[in-house]
Amino acid sequence: MYFEANSLIEKLSSEVRMPDSFTHTTLGSTGLAVHRLGLSASYWPGKKTIHKAIDEGGNFFFAFGFDLQMTNVMRDVLKRNRDRFVVATGAYNLLVGYPNLRRTLEKRLRQFGTDYIDAFLFLGVTKGKQFPEKAREELSRFREEGKVRSIGMSCHDRKFVGEIAAGGTLDVFCPTPTSTFVLLPQETKCNSRQTSTRFAGDLWTKKKCPS
Repeated sequence: MYFEANSLIEKLSSEVRMPDSFTHTTLGSTGLAVHRLGLSASYWPGKKTIHKAIDEGGNFFFAFGFDLQMTNVMRDVLKRNRDRFVVATGAYNLLVGYPNLRRTLEKRLRQFGTDYIDAFLFLGVTKGKQFPEKAREELSRFREEGKVRSIGMSCHDRKFVGEIAAGGTLDVFCPTPTSTFVLLPQETKCNSRQTSTRFAGDLWTKKKCPS
């Protein structure tokens, strides 16, 4: 029974585009099938870890510009089998000023050594005014140019995410831990330290997460 189940998982993992399954789901409204376990290497786990994820059937990978382990590995593997992988990255919201989205996109294309990014996000939005109309228009233009397949954002404000989603402009959304964990029982929050405390640090205080 174990071997039959294991063979089934391996077979499902080899398929890049498929309906939702035990191992895969559809990324937003893109139609792209991604493994339910993706990988970000911002904590620098080592290139062997990234290769291991690839060998085990992983196909969704996220990287910031400073994630050199990830970009170096993916630049190599994308040359051989670009269609197998879904690559996500983005430009970070500046609390003061406005980021140069095009310059960031062009840099990521060079870092990954690819002609297009699968999902390009506007990252770290904490309130609606930080994601102005000009940002949405610029992201849409990248998609029209074919330099990105899909566009989206990460956001702390669930209400604002709902408003933007209803507009139909964006394809994918990434809720940040502080907007996700408030839905979880208190004991679950305490056991979720693997999530970046950069976003959810206020959950680990004794007041909000007592022992």
